[in-house]
Amino acid sequence: MSASTHDTPLCIALLDSHELVRYALRTRIEQEPAWTVTGVFEHPGEMLDALAHGASFDLVVMNHVLDTHNGVDLVCTLRANFPAIRILVCSEYERADTIARLFRLGVNGFIGRTQSLDDHVEAVRKVATGNTYFSARVMGIKPTADVFAPQPRGPGAAPALVAHPDLTARERVVLEHCLQGLSIAQIADQMARSYKTISSQKQSAYRKLGVRNDAELIAMLSRNDRALLDRY
Repeated sequence: MSASTHDTPLCIALLDSHELVRYALRTRIEQEPAWTVTGVFEHPGEMLDALAHGASFDLVVMNHVLDTHNGVDLVCTLRANFPAIRILVCSEYERADTIARLFRLGVNGFIGRTQSLDDHVEAVRKVATGNTYFSARVMGIKPTADVFAPQPRGPGAAPALVAHPDLTARERVVLEHCLQGLSIAQIADQMARSYKTISSQKQSAYRKLGVRNDAELIAMLSRNDRALLDRY
């Protein structure tokens, strides 16, 4: 089922490695009419075992990293084996290319882990009714460089965007750094340019790409990567 009504409860699974987070989310979510938390898990394997033994969830609220486990692998597993389940990712790793990758793999919403419980409830409500959710904070993210080390990329949408013919050489460099998660201040330090100059070049690149902010760039990356995948 894709949405909840008062006659049809929304069955939610919570997956997070921290007990306090699980308790707080469950307590707040179950205050909502017709919502029920039917599974609470510390490890991905526990949830997958429950699903293999007949558990049914409409929506999973999951931490992206899960300590030693890779949340990306879990998203892939859920999408391959349980495609009807909607996925809301909660993560402190609010980096543009990471979020784009998660959406490309099929998540339905992303919210910063430090957002309020009420924000999480709003995200669940949006995702449960078939919408894509970006929190207000994600719409204006300025990710940090040390969240993930830069990862090598193969052919895909991000290099294609950086190679856009209307971009100047400086704009390409700034855009590449943005996609790697650097803030404007960090790019300015690396390139020995002023904050104002880098900000101007970033905004100019965004205008040429037809996007207004990081969230729209993420959406463009997701759409372009899907188009590339569809060719093969």
